[in-house]
Amino acid sequence: MKKYWTMMIVALCLPILASCGGNQSRDNVEMSTTVSTSFKEDQKDMSKKSDSGDSTNPSTESASATIENKNRQGQELYKEVLERYKRYESLLKQGKGEELQKELKENKVSPEEFGYIFTLSTYEKPVLPEYVFSDLNKDGQDELLIGNGQYLTAVYYLENQKPTFLHTGYAASAGGFRSSLSLYENGQVSYANWHSTSPEMDLTLYSLNKNGVKIVKEMTLKIGGNEKVAQVLEVSSEEVDLTKFEWKVFESVN
Repeated sequence: MKKYWTMMIVALCLPILASCGGNQSRDNVEMSTTVSTSFKEDQKDMSKKSDSGDSTNPSTESASATIENKNRQGQELYKEVLERYKRYESLLKQGKGEELQKELKENKVSPEEFGYIFTLSTYEKPVLPEYVFSDLNKDGQDELLIGNGQYLTAVYYLENQKPTFLHTGYAASAGGFRSSLSLYENGQVSYANWHSTSPEMDLTLYSLNKNGVKIVKEMTLKIGGNEKVAQVLEVSSEEVDLTKFEWKVFESVN
């Protein structure tokens, strides 16, 4: 009888053990499948990242090519102006003020350009100008901007394919003369000039085109008031952020 009950217990336990073993086997298979799938997905992600890292962005190449082409054209069109500024900067670095004044007189530059460069020569450590080419009014013709990421100190444009001076923006080291330039997203340029002892400043708004430059509006602004230059001139566009340009350093000359 005892043997009979023993056999019955074994017979009842076998299906249960088989069932447990099957479930564990399935769990192992599912876990194995999950790990394998996850591993494969990770490998795919790594492969995609690797591919993206190795590939070159076509838009970046195109932008670089455009900037390089713009620079080459500008270098040719504004060659005479760039050569002058290279010479100015070389003399400024060497501290040769008298030779610089002689250079300015020989070049017969505009009084404003003369005053701006001469003022730089009076500083112990002048902020040397940089330059950039930009098509301000989107007419396919670049203008030459002199300055840096903080200030715009001179603008040149093309008239009949010849470099032409517009204005400078600077504070004279003596005499009290002051001037400033601002660019706007619609391609217009504002020019302000005043004397340190004057209660007002004279404002002019310019528009550039392929035929040259056009005066849009002339106004006066009371110094010390709440109005700004753009408000008085009724400029319907935001001022250009000078830091967006890739300013270039003038090459040194002997």
